[in-house]
Amino acid sequence: MGIIVPKIIDRKLEERKNIETGFQTTLINDNLFMTVNNYGVRPVISYRCPKCRTKQQQHNQGVLEWGVYESLRRDQTHKDQVWHNLRLDDSGYDKTFLVGNMNLHRSRFLIISIFRYKL
Repeated sequence: MGIIVPKIIDRKLEERKNIETGFQTTLINDNLFMTVNNYGVRPVISYRCPKCRTKQQQHNQGVLEWGVYESLRRDQTHKDQVWHNLRLDDSGYDKTFLVGNMNLHRSRFLIISIFRYKL
């Protein structure tokens, strides 16, 4: 895990190839809830980090931030509004990413959370 102060290059909502149609339940009750694989799009951000050592000089990572998926769930007609809600283009905010790798794919990283601080 790590904290990154990114220079954002691009962001997009990629069409998800394999959408899961089943829903999860909890152990406590029968309330159904969606996981990231139930959504038709996958948010992806391309960015550069300070002192980047990758060959491409940029990262292209999926976003797991809960607020992104909640925004997509609530307003499915204006999906691109999610980027405005994150204030990624707002110069009045500092942006920081919490990134981490996956247990089964240790060399594959993703954005776990996006922190925004008003200047």
